[in-house]
Amino acid sequence: MLRAIVKIFFTIVNFIFYRVEYVNFDKFPLTGPAIIVSNHQHTFDVSVIHCKSKAWINWVAKKELTDIPILGKLILKMGVMPVDRTKNDLSVTKSMLEKIKKKELIGIFPQGTRIKSISHMNSVIPKTGAVHIAIRTKTPVIPVGVLSTFRLFSKVKVVVGDPIDFDAIPISESAEDELLEKTIYVMKRVYELIGIDYNLKLH
Repeated sequence: MLRAIVKIFFTIVNFIFYRVEYVNFDKFPLTGPAIIVSNHQHTFDVSVIHCKSKAWINWVAKKELTDIPILGKLILKMGVMPVDRTKNDLSVTKSMLEKIKKKELIGIFPQGTRIKSISHMNSVIPKTGAVHIAIRTKTPVIPVGVLSTFRLFSKVKVVVGDPIDFDAIPISESAEDELLEKTIYVMKRVYELIGIDYNLKLH
């Protein structure tokens, strides 16, 4: 009941304050297990994706949010999986594996922080956790691109892509970290959906 109320509330907020356009949302999974991977511009990235999904999405979010009195407990009840970004947090890996076992949806922003400008986009190395778990459990990864200024009454474009085939991802012979290269490829696919050239160079 609580989740339904929260979803209705944010659906109304999105309708009033933004002009959301959904593209290819028929590609979005109706059930899990699946991992939704997206870029992260604004707090409302979560809302515009989540409210359109028929299945509940369990989001990975920074631990600091769950430390906020009252709000933190509410966030946890919403299925949010907190991650400590200062260390290799195995607890969030365990939580994700449990959600996958229950055939639920997981939402994650591999860049781990809001990227407000394109100039900042290629300076943030994405985290490899989502790709690692997807390959380990053979869980499909669905790329979703979100594009907006998120000013009041502005247009928000949400584009869903095809599931990513990790076996088809080209890996360079000089690759020191195959998981990272595959994660960078995933983010490239995400940004391509909204017409942005993601060109992170490791060397």
